Amino acid sequence: MMSDFLFMDEIADLIKCQRVPRLLYKKGMCTEGYFIPYMNLSEYTTAKLFTETEEETPVVVRFSKVFSQYGASDTKRDAAGFFVRFFTKEGRFDLLSHSLPLPQEIRTPQHLIDLLSAFRKKEESTEMDDTALFVLAAEQEEFIPLLLSYFSDRATVKSYRGIEGFPLNDYFLVNQDGKRQEASFFWRPVQGPKFISRQEAEFFAGYDANVAVRDMIDAVYEGQFPEYNLELHLADNEKLIVGKLKITAVADSCASEDIGYTPLNLVPGIELAANEFNRFTAFAFNESARIRGGMR
Repeated sequence: MMSDFLFMDEIADLIKCQRVPRLLYKKGMCTEGYFIPYMNLSEYTTAKLFTETEEETPVVVRFSKVFSQYGASDTKRDAAGFFVRFFTKEGRFDLLSHSLPLPQEIRTPQHLIDLLSAFRKKEESTEMDDTALFVLAAEQEEFIPLLLSYFSDRATVKSYRGIEGFPLNDYFLVNQDGKRQEASFFWRPVQGPKFISRQEAEFFAGYDANVAVRDMIDAVYEGQFPEYNLELHLADNEKLIVGKLKITAVADSCASEDIGYTPLNLVPGIELAANEFNRFTAFAFNESARIRGGMR
């Protein structure tokens, strides 16, 4: 009987150690590299990340599919996440982006919940159709611009080397005089965006379902290090290319699961804009990390 109890304890330990899956961004990979600014932005912010032009800031970058489950093909139509953690002298700064632009009209908690619910219905459908998404657009026309992007080439990322990063959150930059400037950040791949054609999707689905991940790994191992320019958009429509991100290594597979990104990881000189959508996403990412075990 004692051996039975010991065996049951071992089973209980295994169950306890089972990681709770992410709500979104389940299928992904982690990479490492560095960021270096092109110019001194002290006019806008005190963040050393953007003011010390000779300083290389280490980064960990997680690329992922937003809605796809583990095992899903990379050729499947989906939005992609592009999350960057900067390890600055002043602490961690997390910058969260998506491959599809999120229109201002649906930047509310209820719209985000409605969108997630529609994609859940789509995934649970026994047939491979998009009825739930069409119903969502018919009932709430503000979703139409997002779904037009979803059904365009933007939702068929061929390689994480060619992914664009549209901002999830918006910020205020604060300079040494206390002047605050509205800002948002965009990532642009130096090699240009790359998408999958229908013919390529049919080929890769049978040949290499993990084409986006595999292409990134092969490029890094061959020394063809992917690069992305960081674009700063200011409230007066001024646009500046402020720095470059370079991927130089593929991180340990455990890092992809352990790291938990949050919009609340900020550094002096960069503030999260105080609006309902930012508060909601900050809570959602923090709560996800907490439930999954307080991921670092």
